[in-house]
Amino acid sequence: MDDTVRNTGRRQLLATMALGSAASLAGAAAPAAAAAPEPISAHDEPGAAEPMLGDVVANEELRYGDTVPNGTYLDMVAKLPVCDPDNILCPVLIIRAEHDGIATDEDVMGFYGRLPNADKQMVKIAGLAHTALLGINRHRFHHAVYSFLSMPDRIALAKPAHA
Repeated sequence: MDDTVRNTGRRQLLATMALGSAASLAGAAAPAAAAAPEPISAHDEPGAAEPMLGDVVANEELRYGDTVPNGTYLDMVAKLPVCDPDNILCPVLIIRAEHDGIATDEDVMGFYGRLPNADKQMVKIAGLAHTALLGINRHRFHHAVYSFLSMPDRIALAKPAHA
């Protein structure tokens, strides 16, 4: 298979992973060459992602093969949430992109509300789509992550003395 076909197919496969095409979700693995040529950035909000980054990601991914297992993705789009928030005990940051179509705001807020740890944050960032790390506003995503990771440790509250 020549690189043009492989690269073209992989770009669609990456888009499928973000959007859930029924054709590629049908089997255990989808061959990249069987997919139509369309980069993942074409499925995000127009202008939200750097246009050339979809090609860069696709070309790098092709170094590891030309098929993608799709069971995890199928679970993600058909069985949200993919984990039980009641069992996540560590601090959590949820970043919601303004133009992300995987889950609704209500889905995300419901998940957030069930997280038992009080050390949790939810941020919705305007100007981002599902491919936030490829977006032209990725600096805003990085800022939210850095703020969460660099938060100082909390100081335990003093317990009131009983009389």
